[in-house]
Amino acid sequence: MFRLGVVELRLSPDAFWRLSWREWLWLTAPPEQAVPLDKRGLTDLMTLFPDDEYEQ
Repeated sequence: MFRLGVVELRLSPDAFWRLSWREWLWLTAPPEQAVPLDKRGLTDLMTLFPDDEYEQ
């Protein structure tokens, strides 16, 4: 566990030892399966995060 945390996840030893069990499980959990984005999902994202706000 220590090797994974320090070598693979690049945590400092101090940060590794301060992790809670819940944080460790979250860091080492396999990635969730992505759900394909449909047209409605894309439209919702475009509404929430319009490009013109970031082009200034």
